[in-house]
Amino acid sequence: MDDLIRKFNDPDPEIRKLALIAVSQSPATPELLFYLEKMAAQDKDESLRAAALEAINAPNMRALRAQRLMKITGGEQRFILQELETWQKQGLIGDDLANSLRSRYQITFKPAPVPSKAERPTPAAPTPPAPVPSKVEEPAPAQPVAATPAPRPEPRPRQSLAQTLLSETSIKTFLYLGAFFVISAAI
Repeated sequence: MDDLIRKFNDPDPEIRKLALIAVSQSPATPELLFYLEKMAAQDKDESLRAAALEAINAPNMRALRAQRLMKITGGEQRFILQELETWQKQGLIGDDLANSLRSRYQITFKPAPVPSKAERPTPAAPTPPAPVPSKVEEPAPAQPVAATPAPRPEPRPRQSLAQTLLSETSIKTFLYLGAFFVISAAI
């Protein structure tokens, strides 16, 4: 681990690039996340900043960031993200620093892939009813037009179990239920 940290601080960009590659095989630690965030915000090489930001969004680092985010409420998180956007628009911070800070306070969950139309089974077309013989010729019923399915709204990313259980709403619910049971037991 110390060798990896030394590579992050090396003046040679090729050595720092090797450190970024080694991150994918290393276990996620807060110290490693710190150096990735520092590189994403301050490295002189733009391609390394982008690669560090990508490494921060890797699944193992995302889990570590989610643990850190559980210490702040959703309202605080939204406020920080709004302030970052305002500072970026005002020119107080650059794009790379804003992206690095945004990655610290925002976790994007990737929704499950939706199968393409080629992979989906197509429903069979309905067969028209057999004509009923009658004395008067009636016009043939029009073929039903297959309605195109309405586009599905994009699925919202699901929260993890820990995020759901430790959310502000869940904690308040648990506290109210606990108070209810204490009062019920006293009566």
